Amino acid sequence: SLHPFTAYTDDINEDDISWFGQALLKPTSRDQIVLGLRANHNQNAGNNLAPRLGWVHRFGESTYAKLLLGQAYRSPDFFETNVTTYNVLYGDPNLKSESIRTLDLVLDTRLGESVHLQLNAFALTTDDIVTRVPTSDPVKRGNRPVCHFEMLH
Repeated sequence: SLHPFTAYTDDINEDDISWFGQALLKPTSRDQIVLGLRANHNQNAGNNLAPRLGWVHRFGESTYAKLLLGQAYRSPDFFETNVTTYNVLYGDPNLKSESIRTLDLVLDTRLGESVHLQLNAFALTTDDIVTRVPTSDPVKRGNRPVCHFEMLH
């Protein structure tokens, strides 16, 4: 039932429990690997696992390459699921967690004392993204791929 002085139902509680662990491995003198895992339990959105992998390879004293792979989740917040304000916000209690998958590649080198070059590329994909738009049904879900390339000097 709607609380008479608010835009949400009363008696709403939500538990969110997470843990994270990671391991650092050094299989060779030039390589480092980081393995990570986050587990999340959200009372309303359910269970999610988010793995992570990082690998760094040194080609020499001043040059390295890095690869990062990851996945993450975000559970819908209280306003996205429970608040209903006419013509402003319409919460949807059936929303699921949005997710993102990422890939990052880095090549980094130093050319002497004054020149540092870094080449970065990344891609990410989101699934079930929760957004707000100015309509009578403002909570939408969708998928969005993004790619990017940059060079720093």
